[in-house]
Amino acid sequence: MNSADQKVKTGNLPAEWLNGVSSALSDNRPPAALVFLPEHIEEQRAIYPSELTYVVKNMRSEGVDAAFLDAPKGRAFRSKFSADATPVVIGILLSVLSNGIYDLLKVSFALLRAEAKKRPGSTATLRTLIYESSEGAPVFSQEFTGPEQDALALAEKQIEAFLREQHDIRSGN
Repeated sequence: MNSADQKVKTGNLPAEWLNGVSSALSDNRPPAALVFLPEHIEEQRAIYPSELTYVVKNMRSEGVDAAFLDAPKGRAFRSKFSADATPVVIGILLSVLSNGIYDLLKVSFALLRAEAKKRPGSTATLRTLIYESSEGAPVFSQEFTGPEQDALALAEKQIEAFLREQHDIRSGN
């Protein structure tokens, strides 16, 4: 484990958040291979941090099949005005386990790191879910909290290790 990994706390996803997101997911089939999940759901509306306003558009322009998850009453973006740095909460769902998932993962995390560079010294909570498309049940879920670049790097590393393990299991290696 390197020093960047030690700066990042990992843990289970908060139950309240997972319940709200699961409810929205049950109402909608994931609209893309990479789905951004809300920071929270409030009055049946998916609430996202304003830092993510253009991230899906930028990813689509780079060829990534990405979308926001909408709740029954749509989505909204929240801005916080404070002298204190506010952690960014980013939720992502990978809804397709396929051969192209590695490319999707690399491109997506490269674009997320580029966005994070616009917020030097920022902290983030990254909530990740991977669903097995045929069963619709989460097969990987983890929360990463710490310096944004470090949290993104550790999340990418652990997701990639998980995907490699799944590939080895399926191919009998």
